[in-house]
Amino acid sequence: MAPAPLPTPLPTPLPTVDRRPAEHIGAWLRRQREAKGIPLEDIALKTKIKHEFLRSLEEGRIDELPAPVFVRGFVRAFAMAIGASASEAARRIAEHYTSCDAALAPPPTSFLELPTDSRRRFGLVLVVLVILIAATLTLSLLLRRAAPTAAGISRADRPPITDVLIG
Repeated sequence: MAPAPLPTPLPTPLPTVDRRPAEHIGAWLRRQREAKGIPLEDIALKTKIKHEFLRSLEEGRIDELPAPVFVRGFVRAFAMAIGASASEAARRIAEHYTSCDAALAPPPTSFLELPTDSRRRFGLVLVVLVILIAATLTLSLLLRRAAPTAAGISRADRPPITDVLIG
């Protein structure tokens, strides 16, 4: 008697991964502000941040803003002014800067990963340096003068001063 075939399991759907890019910090702030009906001018007055900076932030033109430390402060102040989560805003701007830094950072290189021309140039410089050191040492040995010996100096006795006649 043959064993009963096992029931075929139903295929389980794979979990879906959201492939949409994360909402930009400026778009998120704008959506939060517009949901509460707060004009951008009121935010500028309340936070004392230039209206142009706030507009650039909302439009995603972060490269037109001052240094990142200021932008982080702008984002937190903007979020608090509209009643949004300042920590969520800080997380989003940190995520933006992290992604920008990762895109701009050159990959780490070691000496072995340098292009062949650079390694050859380094080797050539090293060889020339060794030759210069060897030449300097050789010349210093060849041109060294022997220290004067005691036999080369005459030691004539001087007449004592008392033997000299005055007068």
